[in-house]
Amino acid sequence: PVTLADLAAKPLLSLSPGYRLTEIVERLAALAGTQVSRDYQGATLDAVRQMAVMGAGVAVLPSLYALGEAIRDPDFILRRLDHPEARHEIALHWRRTSPMNSAFEKLTTALVAVKEEIRAARAEQFP
Repeated sequence: PVTLADLAAKPLLSLSPGYRLTEIVERLAALAGTQVSRDYQGATLDAVRQMAVMGAGVAVLPSLYALGEAIRDPDFILRRLDHPEARHEIALHWRRTSPMNSAFEKLTTALVAVKEEIRAARAEQFP
């Protein structure tokens, strides 16, 4: 894993302002004592990844996306960022009285199962 101290002298790359990921990366940059590059702001995760490949800085990407890219491209270097702020929570909300309640429960169960599969694959491929 990479720590914030490892990133102290490196510019971080992220999406344009207005995205939740950008807010997280800006907070991590401040904690690491570095900056988010304003010269290179991606419109997509692919653009951010490509900017890192070209040497513009270190891309901070969601693990689901990054894992898929690392599996597809063996030259893509992936390291987990070890810090509690390097997280993005996702929540599902619906009305208790919704006629879709059963479907939403099934969706929740399926999403949790996929999350666990991703965690297991990540741990296996990138300890």
